[in-house]
Amino acid sequence: MVKAALNQAEPFTRIYIDAHGQPDDDYLTQFIYSPEEPSGKFPVKVTAEQMADLLARAVPSYAQNNLQIKLLACHPGTFARHLMKKLHQHGFKRTSVISYDEVSIEIGGKKLSKNQFALRDFTTESRDCGYSLTPKRGKHLEDIKTAFHNYDGIVSSLPSRAFKAQYLTDFSCDSGGDIGNLTLAQSEVVLLKNKLMQSLNGYIDSYKERVAHCFGTLVADSYGFRKAETFVEQILLIDTKSIIDHSDQTERFIQQMLRELKNFVNQTGRYSAFKSCLHQAQVSTDDDSAVTCILRAIGEFYVLQGEAIQSEQLKKFSSQLIGSDNLETQAARLFFEFKTKENRDQALAQTQSFEL
Repeated sequence: MVKAALNQAEPFTRIYIDAHGQPDDDYLTQFIYSPEEPSGKFPVKVTAEQMADLLARAVPSYAQNNLQIKLLACHPGTFARHLMKKLHQHGFKRTSVISYDEVSIEIGGKKLSKNQFALRDFTTESRDCGYSLTPKRGKHLEDIKTAFHNYDGIVSSLPSRAFKAQYLTDFSCDSGGDIGNLTLAQSEVVLLKNKLMQSLNGYIDSYKERVAHCFGTLVADSYGFRKAETFVEQILLIDTKSIIDHSDQTERFIQQMLRELKNFVNQTGRYSAFKSCLHQAQVSTDDDSAVTCILRAIGEFYVLQGEAIQSEQLKKFSSQLIGSDNLETQAARLFFEFKTKENRDQALAQTQSFEL
């Protein structure tokens, strides 16, 4: 079952390992529940080498880059360092292993994370919140995690916050360079997918942060959040293996993304249910709206690609957005920044009416 899940991994996947650790151990312990054991559970030790071998065998080669492995365990620093060294030896690129620096405590309700496993939230002894379901958070508190990584081509470590600030600021400009042997058209599909997939990160995280800190959230906010997550899930369905295996299908992948975008902004198809729930005849183009986040991501995509656009559909779409075939002009670049609401409303209208 574990191998089957890892076989579906993509670049930028997060992998969570829930186990028990000790400061000097090169292994983690998991408990398998067994009625034959006096205690009802049987301890199983997993070494860093065993874990690295499993990941190397099960994670597809095209996905062995930009992985984040998070250890939900007490004092797993030694294991984390050794695991990162072994993964580096196996050829994993720009990969990180994140470990807690002290005793970790599972608390409260389910963690609102970008994963589908309904993990419970974790904190540490220094941030214990007693009977509260929300751990103490904030940049004013001491960093409690260490990142072991090879983003510079060698294995090194940084406090978690420093690592995130230096290396995890923006994945969306990745066009599959670590995958290798992609055509320009395939790289374009990967770039657009990453731009759209990550365009709503800030929007989704903002909602989750408000919920985590018990700030008031309207029912409309929750529907907007679910609508945004639905969009991201649909973009993720265009998996990397399909892009690699079907180099002659790049226009189909582009069309699939543009159709999803059009349904999103028109609130049609799978998004029609959200229209009635949100009580909105028209989507918002306010500065912090989901549509604005997506439009800015599309603008960044076009600025990055410039005249190197491969897809005829993307050329047609950009021409409809800016009324010109020339993406290199200053006017085009300013348009794609989407700074004004008038600018965004114009782009929204053009996107809604775009003929696929």
